[in-house]
Amino acid sequence: MGCASDTAFFTILVKDKPTLTIAYNHNACDTTNFTLTANAAVNASTISNYTWLRNGTIQPITNNQLTDNLPAGTYTYKLVATSAQNCKSDTATQLVLVQKYPTAAFTLGNGCVNKNVLLTNTSTSNNTNSTLLYSWQADTQSSTALLPSFSFATSGTKNIQLKTTTTNGCADSLTQTINIEDIPTAAFSITEACLGKPIAITNTSTGAINSWQWATNSGQTSNLQMPNFIFNTVGNYSINLQVATPNNCTNNVSKSFAIQAVQLTTTPRVDTNAVVGQPIQLQVSGAATYNWQPITNLSNATVSNPIFTASSTGIYPLRVEGTTTQGCKGSASLQVKVYSANTYLWVPNAFSPNADGLNDRLHLTCSGLQTLTNFSLYNRYGEVVYLQNNCNATGWNGSYKGNPQPVSAFVYTWSGIAFNRKVVSGSGTVMLVR
Repeated sequence: MGCASDTAFFTILVKDKPTLTIAYNHNACDTTNFTLTANAAVNASTISNYTWLRNGTIQPITNNQLTDNLPAGTYTYKLVATSAQNCKSDTATQLVLVQKYPTAAFTLGNGCVNKNVLLTNTSTSNNTNSTLLYSWQADTQSSTALLPSFSFATSGTKNIQLKTTTTNGCADSLTQTINIEDIPTAAFSITEACLGKPIAITNTSTGAINSWQWATNSGQTSNLQMPNFIFNTVGNYSINLQVATPNNCTNNVSKSFAIQAVQLTTTPRVDTNAVVGQPIQLQVSGAATYNWQPITNLSNATVSNPIFTASSTGIYPLRVEGTTTQGCKGSASLQVKVYSANTYLWVPNAFSPNADGLNDRLHLTCSGLQTLTNFSLYNRYGEVVYLQNNCNATGWNGSYKGNPQPVSAFVYTWSGIAFNRKVVSGSGTVMLVR
């Protein structure tokens, strides 16, 4: 039977290896402190030491936090934790991207009340493959848009702030001021609009205006504060005014108006007849005020209805100028033929109805008659070949019953009422020649 040895026993203590992770907030920015934190644990023991490496180089720190400050770039961190029993953890690795700070930049133009501010965002990330977050603030308004729409309800100096942030939280900000102007008021009135004369414009626009742009529907333009427009054709017109401030805050207004010729109507229309000492009532209409020339023989040269009285025979030309309430002027002319006091009816001694345009009709002139009651013209046989009973007839054309009358002398009789209400009459002869 063989011999057996005694059994030997050895006790082996197996120690736990630490577990390890690295906590990092992904907030590393150019030359700015950031922190890596070790989260390590081990059963039945404690962590006695941490070994940090950056890009393979051991760092002079043995605790659980590493604070670094590096220029922009990509860095690889490794960490090993050692327990009090000298057991080492697996290596933990953390990739750190240190980003550059962005550049917040924008341009804006001065604005107008209640209009969107013209804004251009020129911010840059300064990093590859990194988007930017935007945070705008304008008074009580805010936005995260690339190009926000801001408007202000009141005028004055306003602040607009932009904060730009990278994915790591690296941020830059910029604040700029803007001048907000009130919208101007465009207004004008037309107090005089006369044919062929500069129209009277009163510009009553208000605001910080430095630009006036006028345009008529007839093609005239002006950039003067008080333009000079002339319309030489009667018609309906309009004028548009656009005003602008230095910030180009604009407003406009249009007005329509009519250009009319001043037409004076006189009574008598063209001319009239009178005898010496006979008052003639003149009348004009179409304007507001009048001025007659010459003033001689007129009862009043500045009224619409002066009385004309001549003390001697002759032809008296008269001209009247009228002015409307707008200041537009017009004129008319007439003449008064004054005969001697005993001349009531003037009848030419001959006429020639030969269609040459000269003296083709026997025309009567009531020089001293207020009313012609009868004019009868007789041929050699005593027949009435022409009859007239007013002062305004066109006269006899030398025909009787449609037949031209021969060269001959014709006798006439007449009766009427003179301007002094006297009943008068007369007779005479007139020669028809061809």
